[in-house]
Amino acid sequence: AHSDNEAGETSAVVVYYRITDTGEEQTPNVDKFDYVILATTPKQVNSMIRRVGFNNVEREVYLGDYQRQIPLPLKVRPALVLSAQSDEDMTNAQVPVAISQIHMMTSSKIFATIKKSAYDYYAPKHPEFNNEPIKAIISDSGLGTSFVIPSKVDPNYYSFLLSYACSVDTQAMQNELLKYPKNIYEGGNRTDPKHRQMINSIINRTIRDILDPGNSSNGEKPKQKRWWLGELLSATDKDGSLTDFISYDWTTHHTSGAYKRDLPGDYYNAHLLFRYHTHALKAKTLKNRFFLAGESYSHLGGWIEGAAMSSINAVCGVIVAANQGDVSKLNTLAQQVMTTFDPVA
Repeated sequence: AHSDNEAGETSAVVVYYRITDTGEEQTPNVDKFDYVILATTPKQVNSMIRRVGFNNVEREVYLGDYQRQIPLPLKVRPALVLSAQSDEDMTNAQVPVAISQIHMMTSSKIFATIKKSAYDYYAPKHPEFNNEPIKAIISDSGLGTSFVIPSKVDPNYYSFLLSYACSVDTQAMQNELLKYPKNIYEGGNRTDPKHRQMINSIINRTIRDILDPGNSSNGEKPKQKRWWLGELLSATDKDGSLTDFISYDWTTHHTSGAYKRDLPGDYYNAHLLFRYHTHALKAKTLKNRFFLAGESYSHLGGWIEGAAMSSINAVCGVIVAANQGDVSKLNTLAQQVMTTFDPVA
């Protein structure tokens, strides 16, 4: 939230908790900063900012979480504002609403370790790449996208992204993600169903009615066999070559993300969040000390490029705000970050 002192100077107030060595949360701490970049997921940001609301006027608020609040209320204003006018509720409600309405995709991944010799035995060889076994698999089987990379720990193993699935594919598997956010073999009997629910589901999806298309040079219908990846998974799982299963679902907790689908041109809220840093152009009157960064506030649908892009936006915004809206403090290329799209404030 924003906090104003008697001299009219504005600071960014952050309430936070530290975790002790024993895993316990300490009592809430309060600090004031010149500027804050909120670089976390939309769900997390939404839960952080909503306590103060969006009416840009000072009010006494108990900050913190239930049973972990700071002992006395603070006079604060909302963190994300677009107008300095206290009566423009609709204007200042736009950013919290936009964050809450980001179109986030569900997504899950299943990781494993596999013996290099076992994988190489089953995987087809690619003639254009020195007859090396193929390393990437794109599937419509519920397996999603998978690939293997050499292990950094042991050259005799591959790190195996066994399945990457999103949207409805992930939702179909969510009831089998037994231990959110992880479903991991933790020792003991590796055949224990308690630790095998997710990997069994993936193997079943891969071997079920998925056949190799085969080939025939004389026009006869080829005799179909099971897809090579299904053979690999079932065989290597039985002989112990496939181990170290771990699954993760990005949408389980507020601190997890998945990724967004909206581009700025797709929806006005996406454009608003991508251009939010331009509030720094009105730093003298707006006194906004908070910025957004992360792939969910980017020009792209998501991923690392979007996170880097929004980070550049936020840093340029901080520099301009610290110089009271003076864009000339940036170099020529950086100035375009503030001026080449429509400002939002």
